[in-house]
Amino acid sequence: FTYEQMKKYFARNGGRETPTALETLVCGGVAGSTAAFCTTPFDVVKTRIQTQALAKGVHPTVKATLLGIVREEGFFALYRGVKPRLIIYIS
Repeated sequence: FTYEQMKKYFARNGGRETPTALETLVCGGVAGSTAAFCTTPFDVVKTRIQTQALAKGVHPTVKATLLGIVREEGFFALYRGVKPRLIIYIS
């Protein structure tokens, strides 16, 4: 969605039918960054569930893991690792 909307924006503002190669590259970087930012909390919860199941032999629920992370470490703990992911998508 982000990629297509940005392509339309660049083409419309540039008076062209399609964006340039550089504009398309920017669209891809922004779209990838948006996806990384939105999905990182889910990846953090998934990783915690996997590691808890291996280490403790328990199988916590998604809800319990999510609430535990927020309660014990704060909301922003859900975004651990987002910076490297953003750097990868932007570069």
